[in-house]
Amino acid sequence: MKKFNFLKFSLAAAMLATTAPQVATAQVMPHFDLNWYSDYVGNRISVVDPTALAKPLIHTISKENADDANGWGGLIGNGIIGEDLVAGMPYDGCGTLTNASAMVGNVALIQRGDCEFGVKALNAQTAGAVAIFIVNNVDGPPVGMGAGAQGANVTIPVVMISKADGAILKTALDASTAVKVTLSTWGNNFTNDLGIVVKGGAINYASAIPYSQLSGASSVSSYGIVPGAVLANFGSATLHNVSIGAKLTWFPTGGNPTVVFDTNTAATPVATFAPTDSIVNPFVNKFYNLPNTTATGRYEMTYTAKADETDDFINDNTATYTMNVTANTFSRTSYDLTADKPNYGSYFGFRAGNEFISGPMMFVAKGDYQVQALKVSVTTPANADPEDNSLVDFGTLNVFIWKWVDANSDGVMTAGEVSKVGIASHEMVEGDTQQQIFTLPVVSFTNANQPLVTEANTWYWTTAVMPANTFIGCDGESNFQPRSYFKNNVTTGKTKDFFAPIFAGTDATFTDDPSNAAQMYPFEATNNPDSVRFGQQRTGAVAGISWITSVFTTGVKEVKASNSAFNIYPNPAVDVMNVSVNLDKEAKKVYYTIIDQVGRKISEVAHTNVTKEEYQIPTTNLAPGSYMLIINVDGLPNVKQFTIVK
Repeated sequence: MKKFNFLKFSLAAAMLATTAPQVATAQVMPHFDLNWYSDYVGNRISVVDPTALAKPLIHTISKENADDANGWGGLIGNGIIGEDLVAGMPYDGCGTLTNASAMVGNVALIQRGDCEFGVKALNAQTAGAVAIFIVNNVDGPPVGMGAGAQGANVTIPVVMISKADGAILKTALDASTAVKVTLSTWGNNFTNDLGIVVKGGAINYASAIPYSQLSGASSVSSYGIVPGAVLANFGSATLHNVSIGAKLTWFPTGGNPTVVFDTNTAATPVATFAPTDSIVNPFVNKFYNLPNTTATGRYEMTYTAKADETDDFINDNTATYTMNVTANTFSRTSYDLTADKPNYGSYFGFRAGNEFISGPMMFVAKGDYQVQALKVSVTTPANADPEDNSLVDFGTLNVFIWKWVDANSDGVMTAGEVSKVGIASHEMVEGDTQQQIFTLPVVSFTNANQPLVTEANTWYWTTAVMPANTFIGCDGESNFQPRSYFKNNVTTGKTKDFFAPIFAGTDATFTDDPSNAAQMYPFEATNNPDSVRFGQQRTGAVAGISWITSVFTTGVKEVKASNSAFNIYPNPAVDVMNVSVNLDKEAKKVYYTIIDQVGRKISEVAHTNVTKEEYQIPTTNLAPGSYMLIINVDGLPNVKQFTIVK
């Protein structure tokens, strides 16, 4: 029987886990005891009746387990098995529930909005509910939940489910259909119950990728996949010949679907799967490249869990993962094509405690395409003033794109192997609000008058430099760990798959030392995907920074250069640095921002109504080293590098 090889961890792993990004909402990183349940599955929330609606629910929960110090509300404990779901009256749950007699001993269904989560949960608890499902009121995955003023008084489990799932359940209840749900820390009281762990399948390379990148996909291993999934024995009986089937289907826009491959079972089924074993990870043991693709559409990977026994709860035996093939949207994390925006289900901070650099990795197979813009979202901590939704006080949001050349082919990104090639910058102004999605134009890092044009067969790392007290949006659902694990363990075609490197350090511990390495797999002590911590990554802690690229190939020569001039002197500087600005037209606002090599903002000054000026910046308090001056002219950044000597 083959399981993930990560039951034992070094001290370094524990230290890295403690420096994981902090969350702006109540969706905290779970505590890990390195046992089969808490590390890999998490609390299990399911609809168990009627059969037509039965399935596990993607969810967030306000308190993961007893060691969740940042959580609030009650624990699932011994489970809530097969209780009725009852819609609150009023449905927003912001006032006293008038249907308390129907709520006693059951699970409340309440709409998000109009009041704090803690108020909704306390009202449901007061009415006699044993748990509450809060239905998200925006598209995309469920999000983390802050306790608010009343959260400390809540003792029942508080769960959020997606808007889509909530609408289905509310429609059934409105039609007088009885809906029963189960909340448990493992099974649903069935004898034979094999299931695919939520977020446990090997997902596709991206949620959205331009078809230009897939035109030669049949020879691009980075986009390929080794099918497999993490399975759990949720029942009370031993199961036999446990395996996984995988089917990849191409759905062209406006055309008929085509099956790319359809595997019946994994290469080596698990002969005996006892309940106490809990987790296995069968995979097909064959590397599949995607076919060459030259039009929009979508790929759907569907996994089916199989065993000799007849399953008592078949609704968690399948899982489907979609990759949309687009004209010009490139997003590793979940993306809503209808609304043309990334999905954000949680927000993580990279500046709490230790400094962090983190963001998605993009592999570009076909070069000469312009990265025109980035989409990104930020928010403030949960304990910020709930009446103040503005981001105006949080300064400049800078996002860098780094090019990585793996000089020694070891699969580890070191500071000496990366260079900044692109920048997007936005100064927060009146009207910019928490969780707003910003679309930021991208320019070349070395010449702001020219675009960033990609190179073929190249890895790019996109990282946000967060202003103080802000947190980066993540989708909360994409788990790349199984994909990485299976691609690293296939017999033929073994490759490493990178998705969101993290570096914990200061300005002196990354770019100042070319030998320093980024952590290629989040929350890991090593850069070996055999030891990936599936449990931590299931929170979807990958920054949702999406690219918008040109549809056609482009070139630097096609972009008209500005006549504006920017100069700094002396360089190197000791006590003072002079900045000369000569613009081709008046700018309403010019920001002068100094950041260090790790991206930390050192200082910032804003000048208004600028056309031509000489500005002197004191540098006496700067430590010796390398810095960057970002001259942001009405939203367009210009970057100058300089050195301080003493």
